[in-house]
Amino acid sequence: MNNIPFYSRTLKEGLKQKQSLNPKYSLRAYARDLNIHPSILSLAIKGERTLTEKDAQLVLNKLQLTPENEILFRNSMKSDPSVIDKVKINRHYQRQVFILESDFHEPIITDWEFMACLELFDFKDFEVTIDNVSKKLNISMVRAKEVLDILVEKKLIMLDEELRYQKIHVNVSTTADVPSQAIRQSHYNALEMAKEKLKTTPMELRDYSTITLAIDPNKLVEVKSMIRDFRQKIISLMNETDRSEVYRFSFQVFPLSAVEDKEEVKD
Repeated sequence: MNNIPFYSRTLKEGLKQKQSLNPKYSLRAYARDLNIHPSILSLAIKGERTLTEKDAQLVLNKLQLTPENEILFRNSMKSDPSVIDKVKINRHYQRQVFILESDFHEPIITDWEFMACLELFDFKDFEVTIDNVSKKLNISMVRAKEVLDILVEKKLIMLDEELRYQKIHVNVSTTADVPSQAIRQSHYNALEMAKEKLKTTPMELRDYSTITLAIDPNKLVEVKSMIRDFRQKIISLMNETDRSEVYRFSFQVFPLSAVEDKEEVKD
């Protein structure tokens, strides 16, 4: 019990108390009463994530803890180790990577629908068809067919003997730190999409964060390496679950202060 964070124990005990009075009382009802999303509450009860400051305040307003326990609640979230620190990178999965070629695979790199479509093959109990791709990615049937046709043409998926689409490569990626106009365009497109999603996606279904920091430029190589490891940990974490949605994770690091002029970048 001592290994379970105080905030998790408190939330779990609160649910038990409600259910002792009403056996039909559900976690969804508990989340509604606390004014937070059910999935966030579920993970918090398991100790798999902490609450944002906003959600924590909403919860504390409802729980009406003593001042001492409120402090314990907040402090336990600060001291709780991140789940990502416990995740081990799947090196075997890393070794299975198929590298896309900037010229041959240009549309697949630049346009988001192709990589998103490839991820649909990892869903549980989901058949990749033109109709299903259209509905899940919210694109037209014409575009869904075009995406699947190009993925077949570029030998990233295939039609089996029963004419069902199958993914050929387990892990597909682009080159790293190699100049590429296709990758650069992909970054432009991703940033534009991030702007739109910020307007249209509920806060509980997205995460945007930024820090401004004085740095030693000589440490940038290490920072890039850490970001790559972090990305691989996210992949490993998700590979252990039943996946049902496609998300894009983007990471940007760039200078705000004046730096020595360089020739125009090409990636």
